[in-house]
Amino acid sequence: MLEFEPVIYRLLNIKVTQKHNFEILPTDETFMVWPEFQPLLLNSMTKSSDEYQDLQSNSADSLDGLKKWKNVAIEGMEFAAKHFKSFLPPVVKSLSPVGVPYMLWELKKYHALLGILPPNNQYHPPKVEDDDAIFYTLLSMFHPRPFLLTRFGPHGAVACVRAYNDQYFDIVFRMHAEFQLNEPPLQPFWFTPAYFSGSLIINRNASSVLYFSLSVPNHNKLNVDMEWLTDDSVDQENMMVDIGYMPQMELKSMTPSKKADEQIPHSSSDSDQVFEQILINSEKPSISWTEEITTDEAMDILSVKMFPFKEVPYYNFTTAFEKAKKENKLVHSIILWGGSPVLSLLKKSFISSFSLVLDLQELKNDPCPEVAELAKISLDNYSFPAMMMVQLPNGTVVTKINANELLDMNTLMLETGFFHPSSLIYKRFLEKGIKMSGDYL
Repeated sequence: MLEFEPVIYRLLNIKVTQKHNFEILPTDETFMVWPEFQPLLLNSMTKSSDEYQDLQSNSADSLDGLKKWKNVAIEGMEFAAKHFKSFLPPVVKSLSPVGVPYMLWELKKYHALLGILPPNNQYHPPKVEDDDAIFYTLLSMFHPRPFLLTRFGPHGAVACVRAYNDQYFDIVFRMHAEFQLNEPPLQPFWFTPAYFSGSLIINRNASSVLYFSLSVPNHNKLNVDMEWLTDDSVDQENMMVDIGYMPQMELKSMTPSKKADEQIPHSSSDSDQVFEQILINSEKPSISWTEEITTDEAMDILSVKMFPFKEVPYYNFTTAFEKAKKENKLVHSIILWGGSPVLSLLKKSFISSFSLVLDLQELKNDPCPEVAELAKISLDNYSFPAMMMVQLPNGTVVTKINANELLDMNTLMLETGFFHPSSLIYKRFLEKGIKMSGDYL
C-alpha cells in the first residue's frame, strides 16, 4: 500500500507531514540562510480587493491569505553544506561542461507518483521525495505551503554549471513553484511567482558552500500571477485571475559554510563588528575559474530549456520593429496580460517580440510618434489574456489569435504530427500571416 500513499493523500486533500532528515554532525560545515521579503503591492493588481469581493458569490474575502502574508514563515535556518548535494550535476566525478542544463526536479517524477497535477481546489502540497527536500524546505521559509509540482507549465527546476575549477562548481538555477495561501473554509488562493533564480558555489563532494542565493526577479513591472476560486467548483471558468508586483522575495547565505569551531563568535560586545563582517561575506566571492560563462548566458540556457520556443530570439517592442524593417521580415508579436516546425518558420520569416500591456501603455505616450503609434495599434488589437499577432514593420496587423482561441481549438493529435495540437494550429497561424502579407516578404 505504500506506493499508493501519495495518491491517497492527494485524493482526500489531507495535509501531509513533510519529514526529512536534515541532521547536522559536529564534523559538518554549516551556514545560515536568511530570507528577505516584501509582500505583494496590492495596488499593483488590476482591481482592488473591494472590487473582487463585490464579484464573489459569498461575503468571504478570498484575498485574506494574500493580505495576511506580510512576513516570512521562518526567519533564518541553519543548513549543512551536504544538504545542498541535490543541486550538483548528475556526474560530479568528471568536469561537467559549463552551460549544459540538467533537471533538479521535473514533472514526470511527481506525475508518476501522483497520477495527476494538483487541481485548483487543493490546499496542501503533496509529499516531497527526500532528494527534493532541500528545495521544498528552502521555499517553506517564505510560506508553509509551497508546491514544487505546479498546476500549469513550465514544471520543475533546471540548473547548469556556470563555472568550475578543481574544487568548486558555480551552479546557476531556475525554479518554477507556487504557493497556496488560504486555509479552509476559504477557497484556495494560488500565488505563482514568475520564477526563482539563484546561484550556488559548492565544492564537488558537497562538504563546503561558499555562497548561496535564491530570489524572484523584480526587474519587471509585474512578476506574480494569482488565481483563486470563486465558489466550490474546480472549473477554470470559475476562477479569478490577476497579476501583480512583489518587490522582494529572496534567500541568501551571509557567510561561507564553516565547522562549529570556526564560526564567528556572537557576543554583544562585538555585535557591530560581526554584523559588518557578515555583510562583507554575503557578497559573491571572486574566484579563479578553469572555465566559465557569464550569468546572463547561463540564465538564457536555462530559459530555453524551460521554454523551447525561446530558441528564437525575442526582442523588446521597439527593437523588433526596427529589425523587421532592416531585415525585411514580418513581426511576430506576443502581448501578454501578465515544435520545431514552428521554430524554423519563426527563424526564417519573423522578428519576434513579447510585451506586457503595461509596457505598451507607457509606449503609447512615447515622445517618438512612430513608437507611440505602433504601441496604440498593438493595444487596439489586444484582448485578454494574451494575443499573438503577425504585423508589418509599420504596425499593420496582418492576422492575430488569442491564447484562449488557441487552447479551445480541437485538433486531433494524429492530424498534427506534432507533440501537441496547438503546434499545428500555431504553424497555420504563422503561415496565414505570411500569405496575407502579400508581396511584403
